[in-house]
Amino acid sequence: MSETFSLLNDLILAVFDFALGWLLWLPRWAAVVAVGVLTAAVMTLARVAATNQDRLRRAAADQRRLKLLLRQARAAKDVDWLGRLKTTQSQVQWLKLKAELGPLLVVLVPIALLATWAYQRLGYYPPRGDEVLQFKAYLPLSADEDVIHLVPQPGVHAVNGWVQSVRRQTPEVTRWDRFWATVTFRTAEETPTDAEAIWHLQVAPRPEPYRLCVRWREYTFVHELLVGQSRYLPPLSVSADAGEIRPGVPIMTEVLLRPVTLLGIPGIDPWLPGWLVGYLVVTLPLVPALRRLLGVY
Repeated sequence: MSETFSLLNDLILAVFDFALGWLLWLPRWAAVVAVGVLTAAVMTLARVAATNQDRLRRAAADQRRLKLLLRQARAAKDVDWLGRLKTTQSQVQWLKLKAELGPLLVVLVPIALLATWAYQRLGYYPPRGDEVLQFKAYLPLSADEDVIHLVPQPGVHAVNGWVQSVRRQTPEVTRWDRFWATVTFRTAEETPTDAEAIWHLQVAPRPEPYRLCVRWREYTFVHELLVGQSRYLPPLSVSADAGEIRPGVPIMTEVLLRPVTLLGIPGIDPWLPGWLVGYLVVTLPLVPALRRLLGVY
């Protein structure tokens, strides 16, 4: 099943890279704006194609007329007339609500495919050849003070050395941790969750991905890294040997990439990354604006 999803994901990326890959050469904020505009345009066109615009136009006119009559009925204190008007208003609103279902079904698949592509192409800035990258390996706590090394290869320079010591990772207590501790009447504590090793790498740009090989004890972890291109490879990689070391708990390697934001608006990782916040900021107001501009009901 996982292989099927992987093949489907690769197919989606290949198709959208062919159609929208040129967006990746733009500044990332511009690419996020462009995807938001494209989404709003698709949703507007789908509404035109999937609804009876003449019926919706007449329904909108009926609603405006009903609002005027409702004011008159309230002023006249005519209970029977007011009841009939409210019944008619409910029927018109139900008609408009049913009309929303068609466009939703039409845009659901293309928007989901676009979101799949954007999630894997717009989340981070691609690593450049002139920056120092942080590369981490996350290991079980039992690996504390072990020695781990990154295999040297052409084009990769380890600024702090190829061989590193594994150290316990003590995450910083965040505002969210303190808030949750207050709500649950507990103390926000710094507790080691993993051990980690960190390399600082300078990597020369090239079109082919590097295969960073990390060796620890009898295990080898491989992490693919693409540098100097318009796209990036997944920053987090899970080792295939994880089950042998810690059954049920993954061993991971990660390249720390800069997350994309729009106008500096931060996200709420991992649920709402910065690029998605920017995408929603563009798309949500643009959809009604385009409908008003184009006279779409």
